Amino acid sequence: MLIRHKAMLAIIVICSLMIITLTSISVFAIEYARQIYLQNNISLKTSEFIIFAVFLVLIATSGLFGLYALLRKWQLISFHSLQQDILAAIDQPSDKPVVIQTNDPDIQPLVQTLNDLFWVKDQRSQHLLIAHQKADMARIRATRLANETRAINEALANEISIRQDVENQLQDTKNLLDGILNAMPTALFALDSRNHIVQCNRQAGEWLNRDHTQLKGLPLLELIPELTKVALLPKTPAHPALLQKAERLAISSFTQSMITHVLVYPLSEQQQARIVVRIDDVSHRHKMEEIMVQTEKMMTVGGLAAGMAHEINNPLGAILQNLQNIRRRTQQSLDANVEVADSIGIELDDVQKYLEQRAVFTFYDHIQEAGERAAGIIKNMLQFARNDQQNKRIIAVGELMDSTLAIASNDFSLTDITVLASDDLRQQTLECVPSEIQQVLVNLLRNAQQALDAFESAEVDWHPAIIFKAVAQKSGISFVIEDNGPGIEHNHIKHIFEPFFTTKEVSQGTGLGLSVSYFIITSHHNGKLTYAPNSRGHGARFDVFLPFTSAAPEHPITPVE
Repeated sequence: MLIRHKAMLAIIVICSLMIITLTSISVFAIEYARQIYLQNNISLKTSEFIIFAVFLVLIATSGLFGLYALLRKWQLISFHSLQQDILAAIDQPSDKPVVIQTNDPDIQPLVQTLNDLFWVKDQRSQHLLIAHQKADMARIRATRLANETRAINEALANEISIRQDVENQLQDTKNLLDGILNAMPTALFALDSRNHIVQCNRQAGEWLNRDHTQLKGLPLLELIPELTKVALLPKTPAHPALLQKAERLAISSFTQSMITHVLVYPLSEQQQARIVVRIDDVSHRHKMEEIMVQTEKMMTVGGLAAGMAHEINNPLGAILQNLQNIRRRTQQSLDANVEVADSIGIELDDVQKYLEQRAVFTFYDHIQEAGERAAGIIKNMLQFARNDQQNKRIIAVGELMDSTLAIASNDFSLTDITVLASDDLRQQTLECVPSEIQQVLVNLLRNAQQALDAFESAEVDWHPAIIFKAVAQKSGISFVIEDNGPGIEHNHIKHIFEPFFTTKEVSQGTGLGLSVSYFIITSHHNGKLTYAPNSRGHGARFDVFLPFTSAAPEHPITPVE
């Protein structure tokens, strides 16, 4: 910068010298011209002198400006060179450093500053390039990571989908197994090594009157202490689990006492549970076995009764026959009687008067009536006890109703029964097993009689009554038995034909009467047995429908709709 100032000072000095020189030359020229004009006696006007002076000044000024222009041009040579170097540096590739060289000391600081600026620019470009390279590498890495992440996400999504499908299948399988276990009418308990409940089904919870999900972790022997008596479960975890069972075990710990079969079987050691306890309710089976035993006894008793009836029938026949002989041997119309009376001196008229006055003939009538009644009872008993369920035969409706009433009247005392059947309907025939139909009708009459015996009506003019009638239908005959008793409760109607269902006391019925009757009518005779409340407002009504068959000719009877 100091050199630059010295150069400028030199230029100013030179310009000053040039101005002084030009001025001196002008003054000298003017003075020389004036001398010439004076010597030649030429008068010089003032204006011409001024013009001439101005002309000289202009020439001097022009020279001065020309000199200044040359000097300025000389000064700009270095700057133009610097400009060309800068332009050349700008056009160079960005990866080469820019360095400007100059020999001019005046612009050397400027060149140094520009080189520093270019160096900073190069450094920044290098940093920017490195940053771009790093950014590209990061972008490539990010792209690679994104692709890898996308692939991982896709694989993860696929695995999640597979796992979801597996979980859904496992859940469906679990729901299916739970549904199967909960639908079983058997109590199932899975126990651990301490005999605590790991899992159980819904039936187990219902029998214990608890929610089956709340039974987990409870000891089974405390819930069902009856299992302690049979010692089916291992006492300690060290004892092995064995396959064991107990039959006809009475359990009163349930909501309802029942006879059960208990089966205990072990599981593999890999399972959370150690053993499984299955409890089956065999109360109905046990009751059925007892009834079957009782039925066998009753069949034996029935066979004995039939044999006794045959045996009773023989002396009864002898009694009736001897009674007939007594009547004959007291008659006056027989010659043998007259001869014997004359031989011993007795008048048969007196004997007849004696017997008549002593009402012996009335006793004869009572004995004959009772014997004939006993013979009829034995006849009906033998017919009812006969096992002819595979031997259907044709029987008239009237005969079937009369035989049923005869059996029922001897079995129990009927209250007030009304029998309704037209003469034409009584002659109508059916093909059936008479003993089975009699069994059904007698059972219905007995139920009606028992319902009336236990019923006390609030009506003043009420009296027990049973209607037993036959009604013609389009394709068969309906036997209707209805009473004016209490009827059947609404919530019991749907159970009346179920085996073992009864509303009577334990000693008064087994609950098989209506179920057996329903089986006889529907299975053996293809008929219908239905219940409906009595049309008179209270009481019960049972309809026994028996269809016509080809073997039983139909009479032209108007059906009752």
